[in-house]
Amino acid sequence: MAYSKHALNLRKLRTVELPRLSDRISYLYLDLARVIQDQTGVIAVQETELGTQTLRIPIAAIGFLLLGPGTSISAPAIISLHRAGTVVIFTSEGGMTGFAMARPLTGRADWAQAQARCWVDPASRLAAARLLYARQFNEPEADPEVPLKVLRGIEGSRVRSLYQTLSRKYHLGSWKRETDPEKYHDPVNPLLNLGSAILYGAALTAVSALGINPGLGFIHNGASNALLFDLADIHKTRSSIPLAFASSQRPNGPEYLRSEMRRYLFEQDVMEGLLTTLTDVLADHLSPGEERQDTLTDEATLVRGHTNHAE
Repeated sequence: MAYSKHALNLRKLRTVELPRLSDRISYLYLDLARVIQDQTGVIAVQETELGTQTLRIPIAAIGFLLLGPGTSISAPAIISLHRAGTVVIFTSEGGMTGFAMARPLTGRADWAQAQARCWVDPASRLAAARLLYARQFNEPEADPEVPLKVLRGIEGSRVRSLYQTLSRKYHLGSWKRETDPEKYHDPVNPLLNLGSAILYGAALTAVSALGINPGLGFIHNGASNALLFDLADIHKTRSSIPLAFASSQRPNGPEYLRSEMRRYLFEQDVMEGLLTTLTDVLADHLSPGEERQDTLTDEATLVRGHTNHAE
């Protein structure tokens, strides 16, 4: 059966035709399934005791797709997800993740250039870090005279205090945070990693939508996902941390956590909020409007692109 002309045109979607991030639901999690492309879209096929079950995936309506244990995905399906601007994350049930960047939901490099300008200037990076801490603490920005190490100390104290409060609430005794899977001796730590992975997915979706670099963080530095850590930290104390402790008391902990995290992302408009935070951080570093056309670099200025400059 041949594809129709309309179906073939869907392979060439323009950026402006893609759904905005604010119009997308957060994520879909799949495990024990094959993700493939059929003649009308991307589907997940799962073999169960009741036979073969098929789920049609609304790829342009989700921000990111989590593929858990026992999944496989075909090259045509990955291509379709990329064209739809949907992030794909391969993850274990415990939240150990790998990321795949999606097609940006902008056709311009303005935000990437603004990020570079902001990141290379120490004063601008410091201002960006302060804004991110303000969003994390849900408070007005701190006095510019307050050193960044003080804000970092406040963050650490708040997280430690929350851990202690939740440990007492759920009768976990001398519980301790561990990130190394080989040192897990409790149900909470793997759930904390899973919750963090979901927040990193939401952060990557916002970062990918603007076409900026996830490695150029403002609080965190050096890691290839530093900016994702910055953004995820805004929400951890309000979502993944308390939900991980609560989920540890349930027999279906990972499933319950994924469900509650999806609810939190939806009710709090997390992905749109992260996008707003990024644009607030970078807006002052956008180039003047007249330079936003396609341009070429000249010796001391810019010249119009898509023009034959041969003499």
